[in-house]
Amino acid sequence: YRCELCNYTCRNANTKAQHLESKKHFVEFLKYYLWQHEETLVRDKHHVTLSCNEVEDCLPTIHIDIQKEQSVKLTLQVSLSRESQSDVLLQSCTLLHPFPVVILEDECGVVARDQQVKIFPGGIYTVVIVCCSQHAGKWRIPLALKFQSAEGRIFSIVRYLEVLCSDGVKDDLYDLEPSTLYQAVPPLPRLPDADKIVRADKPKSAATQELERNVELNIYKIPDELRELQKHGLECWDDMSEDYAQLLSFVRKHLDDPLSEDSYWGFFSTLLFLEEIQMSTDIRRYDMVDVPINPRPTQTDLFVLEVLGLMESRPSVLKGDRVYARLHSDSSDCVVEYEGYVCDTMVSCVALQFGKRFSKVYIKGMKFDVRFTFNRLPLRLMHRAISMVESCRLWDFVFPEIANPSAPALRFRRLNFFNKKVEKNAEQFTAVKNILLGLHRPYPYLLFGPPGTGKTVTLVEAMKQVFHLIPSSKILVVAPSNSAGDLLAERLLEHLMPSQIFRMYSSSLNPARVSKKLLKCCNYVPNTKTFWFPARSKLEGYRIIIATLATGGRLVSADFPLNHFTHIFIDEAGHALEPECLIPIVGLMSPWDPNEKGPGSHLILAGDPMQLGPVIRNRLAKDHNLGVSLLEQLMELPVYQRHENGYYNPQLLTKLLKNFRSHRDVLHIPNQLFYESELQVFADEVVTESLSCWEKLPSRGCPLIFHGVLGRDLRESHNPSYYNPEEIKVVVDYVMALLDGKGGLRTRVREEDIGIVSPYRKQVLKIRGILQKRNKGGVTVGSTEEFQGQERLVIIVTTVRSNPDLLSKDIRHNLGFLRNSKRFNVAVTRAKALLIIVGNPWTLSGDHCWNKLLQFCIKKKAYCGVPFGDVDEELHEIERRFARANIGEELSPEDRLVFEGHIPITQKTLQEEPRWRDDI
Repeated sequence: YRCELCNYTCRNANTKAQHLESKKHFVEFLKYYLWQHEETLVRDKHHVTLSCNEVEDCLPTIHIDIQKEQSVKLTLQVSLSRESQSDVLLQSCTLLHPFPVVILEDECGVVARDQQVKIFPGGIYTVVIVCCSQHAGKWRIPLALKFQSAEGRIFSIVRYLEVLCSDGVKDDLYDLEPSTLYQAVPPLPRLPDADKIVRADKPKSAATQELERNVELNIYKIPDELRELQKHGLECWDDMSEDYAQLLSFVRKHLDDPLSEDSYWGFFSTLLFLEEIQMSTDIRRYDMVDVPINPRPTQTDLFVLEVLGLMESRPSVLKGDRVYARLHSDSSDCVVEYEGYVCDTMVSCVALQFGKRFSKVYIKGMKFDVRFTFNRLPLRLMHRAISMVESCRLWDFVFPEIANPSAPALRFRRLNFFNKKVEKNAEQFTAVKNILLGLHRPYPYLLFGPPGTGKTVTLVEAMKQVFHLIPSSKILVVAPSNSAGDLLAERLLEHLMPSQIFRMYSSSLNPARVSKKLLKCCNYVPNTKTFWFPARSKLEGYRIIIATLATGGRLVSADFPLNHFTHIFIDEAGHALEPECLIPIVGLMSPWDPNEKGPGSHLILAGDPMQLGPVIRNRLAKDHNLGVSLLEQLMELPVYQRHENGYYNPQLLTKLLKNFRSHRDVLHIPNQLFYESELQVFADEVVTESLSCWEKLPSRGCPLIFHGVLGRDLRESHNPSYYNPEEIKVVVDYVMALLDGKGGLRTRVREEDIGIVSPYRKQVLKIRGILQKRNKGGVTVGSTEEFQGQERLVIIVTTVRSNPDLLSKDIRHNLGFLRNSKRFNVAVTRAKALLIIVGNPWTLSGDHCWNKLLQFCIKKKAYCGVPFGDVDEELHEIERRFARANIGEELSPEDRLVFEGHIPITQKTLQEEPRWRDDI
């Protein structure tokens, strides 16, 4: 049973009964009741009216503007019409939430002493509303007045007090109000399919291609039938044909049955197609209508298209992508589209190369309709990989069953470590030793590296040892991102010659992103600004090749000899799709055969399944676990589980335990939530304690701050992304105070020492803009994804959202990290010496992970900002206040059914209701 009121799942009848009797459930029901009956409750009734002298319109909300630390008084008049035949008794006047910013005062003690006041026809009783706050923000509190008529009838009238408190500081740098009010842009009608496409000549490649393409790579077109099934959410529909019904049954069986050798290809090919359908839909949201395309002044054969959202990857456009343009004014029966290739990307525009026919029809000032596409190559490589798993007999890599130790790949008495720290670290030592021995074969070896535990250091040491101790070894190193590959290559160069390493970049990479440290050993040629892909015979001579997972597919296409690579290392494996991980494996390596000798067939996956996984767009694909990485899937299998003694099998998996990054208080909650409290603090105390005596810490010695802010989440113009002005001010104030270098800091904090994390792009851009105006552009501001694998002395997280109703939309639209435990984990584990959380404590307390951190900060006296009390005490007080106001006391049959859990409340209902607690 799932209680939609409380967003809580009950596992059995006993837990359901306990939950329905809990105070939390009752209070959630009271809030639901308030929302459900709001129209009736706010209505003036029985000749009683509420008005406010200082506010013209107070139905249903009294808007109050104040400044920090300044008190404002308003007069609420409770009037009984002369038309009333009898008097009424005012029995109570109650704020339904115990938030101390608003105080009520009255002459006869109705507010404070539960006195009752009789109001006669034509009479007025006055209640004074006093507002004062030490903190900027916005909140909305229901005020309930309970009456009794002369006949004994009890009734209530509710008004909402909406208070906006500003700090009163006039600073042009803090001009954060929306430039224009937000207006949702209705989606453009999708451009109809063109009748004819005029193809462009492919631009002269920026790559010198000598590498063979001997293994075919098919197109893998999405079946039209699957498009139709996806349109109906893989459910039956009216007038469904028998053929479609059979196909749907077949597809559902593949997706719903446990993953096996028989269902593997069908399962992943279907999910990849579903994901591609969603990608195709998403990219069309960026169709442009009636826009100019102008010749590029410096290159007359190229044309420039302005794409305003390019810097935010809205849309994501890369070199080599195709863009299609049609004349906006074309009203002919035959719609013609002109294909253009992206030759260059700039801050807010792209340079396009069209064919000669485009140049012939082009007239300056023409307007065009434009649609974008995405590069299908990675998807095609994934389809090829899963289609080859059976023929390449890779089942031991994806479905390991029995852990039988294999023969060691080599024998050694003692290891001479390049990094002596690895030798002294028991878990790192074990990992390097077992990777060398290869006793994990024929299965993958997993290196589980929680944040700050030295996963990269361990991998690099293992690669160097393989390189030196196994002269016949050939190593392929792959990762989902270029940054991860560059880091490994740079570390390897510390002990290896450039001639022994080949860093192979994709030809679509912006040359500006090529690591300058790797110019001597990579395939980028600075003189010609081109990428060079040597012939297979040349590549076979390198001992180590480093590439992304997708670029590794070039080696498969080149038909390298099977098991040419004795070792394949996949770093950040938890961040890649399972089919993506297989791209550089199928055709290059087969599981170890015990009848054969030699050091080959070593597959090593490194990463952390508790951190960010792959990004999945399609809901059906996500529901069927396309977003579960190969690393995460393997760790769920019995052979990789802990033994009865509580330890993993070290021949198959090593979990690194010593954290060299964070202060113990910063690490405490993620360690408890994600790592079974096994991580040990080994960070340098000179670093981690350097900010522990900062004067702005609520609790000296504890480098945590949870700064509660009841801000506004705003949007402006046509941008759907949110930002929170009140949180921005708090964040920037912390940055300036840290960079000021005063107040008990034991070390000088530099701009590059500070990282600011936010889930919303608009918040990121607003903060960047203010910091640049203050000449502090060296502070890194970005999303959680941008910080994966990084660390900073100080991390400030601004959560932006300040309304649990809108928080529910976060779940539905996958916005931000408020309900994503992996994003939470990454965000809070980047900090070495200081972690600052800025956000709405009521909003964040609704999530398990954030609430754990919030309660820990309260326990450590590290909370500051808006008053936030004990949750249980707050629930008790809310219950008492509702009862005093007689709201929720008399239930209709429908209300009682909802309270007793017999009528489920849909997620849609919960997303649309304006929960009052969020607005305070």
